[in-house]
Amino acid sequence: MNEKELATLRPQTLPPPRKLPPALLALLLALLLAACASSVDGPQPPDLSILPGQTTIIQAAASVTAVAKPAATPYPAPAASAIPMPSMGTPTVSPSLRPSPLFGPSSSSSPSSSPYPVATAGAEKTETPGGGTNAKVREEILFLREGTLMAYQLATGAERQVALQVSEFAATPDGRLLALVRGRGHSGEIWLVGRDGTNQRQITSNRRAEGSLSWAPDGQVLVYASSDSDQQRPLEWLDWAAWCHTSEVRLLDVASNTETTLEPGCDPALSPDGRRIAFATPPESVEAVGQDTTVPNVANTIRLVNTRGEHGWSFAAAHGDHDSGRLVYAPAWSPDGTQLAYHRFIGYQALVDINFTEMGGSFEGQGRLVGVGSGWLLPPLFAPGGLSHLVVTEYDPQNARGWQGYERWRTQVLRLGQSGEVFLPEGTRQTIATVVGQLARATGASWSPDGTELVVTLPPGWKASAPTDRATFESRLPGELWRWVPGAPPSERLTGGVDDASPLRWLPAE
Repeated sequence: MNEKELATLRPQTLPPPRKLPPALLALLLALLLAACASSVDGPQPPDLSILPGQTTIIQAAASVTAVAKPAATPYPAPAASAIPMPSMGTPTVSPSLRPSPLFGPSSSSSPSSSPYPVATAGAEKTETPGGGTNAKVREEILFLREGTLMAYQLATGAERQVALQVSEFAATPDGRLLALVRGRGHSGEIWLVGRDGTNQRQITSNRRAEGSLSWAPDGQVLVYASSDSDQQRPLEWLDWAAWCHTSEVRLLDVASNTETTLEPGCDPALSPDGRRIAFATPPESVEAVGQDTTVPNVANTIRLVNTRGEHGWSFAAAHGDHDSGRLVYAPAWSPDGTQLAYHRFIGYQALVDINFTEMGGSFEGQGRLVGVGSGWLLPPLFAPGGLSHLVVTEYDPQNARGWQGYERWRTQVLRLGQSGEVFLPEGTRQTIATVVGQLARATGASWSPDGTELVVTLPPGWKASAPTDRATFESRLPGELWRWVPGAPPSERLTGGVDDASPLRWLPAE
């Protein structure tokens, strides 16, 4: 290499920086001081403190809504008349909720950083071959991912964030208004939010744990359980007993912004006509389970009242004995309101905790046996539109094999109105339903709006060929959403990253 080539590799000496004239420096300094003065003397952030005498129903300040507004959604925000949000006086928000955004995308969990497709404004609808709009384009599935409420678009496969820090949610029958529990245990509060993530406002502000949200059909009344227990979505007998022991059934009238405590109890469910509420009363007696059992854990009823808490009567009862079982819980209404299904916890027999699912006329009671499950059961899910099918999901943490994770779960679909039988330790019993679909390891389910199929959560890497007699999926890793037509294996994987035991809701098209 010659001297000329070496010279090209040597560091080049930069010329010294030029000095600015004093006059120009003075001008820049003056402009900087003027900018600082305007930021100090300009508009200040609104006072978000709680007003004296403020009720526990709190509406988020408009400025906070603007800061936490979600990114562009696949459809415009609803007009003010679309989702009634009555005025609540001077808007305020609890100071404890200032530090972090509540709804929509955040810097730590943004759509751009997600490995899943993100919804865009251009993916609203498509045309069918016949020229009409495909209704399923606007159908969405709600689920939780790392505590963020997500909406999955069935037609496009895109996703969008609805709200952050969510542990439970419920949608009005038309899917346009959502009730959320944000936080867990005593730190959890109820919020209302539009389907697109806008118009959010806080409803409760207390040191109690809320859950079991249930809407009236017109979206103007919400009932829920409010417990002094710090349990969150209890999935075992004694945890449920502790939750219900200190729980109250409360009713929120959205139009008047009033909250009413009806009776002690939990697991409330509003009838399809919005006139009656079914719920489980707190246990009354103590059955010794270990040395530290002091909380009542047996003997209660399924009770029905109107929305004023009047004309109550006991629909079903458990007395804590072998025949009637230890508890009754999780009532659910049929779509026409004529029937009420619920579970009866029998207790430990033949190495398993046995539960009966029963159903009776909503004005008569006298429940009849529908099916049998083990462990603890989620509330029954009637198929939309009639009395054809019922879904029951069970969680069995005390299974005899000691299996963990997804192996503790199972979802069954029962066809109502057909005679069947089940085999129990004391013998065979007749049922008023037959099992037409059974899916091991499914941690939750939701019916499609037309009642023809379900969406279920299955383990990551699930395959229909995986054997069910071996513990293949004992992890609690985020699961996957699958479409399932009972009678055949799930046929289509939709998305992943679904929280362990996340609630699901298949929303209708708007």
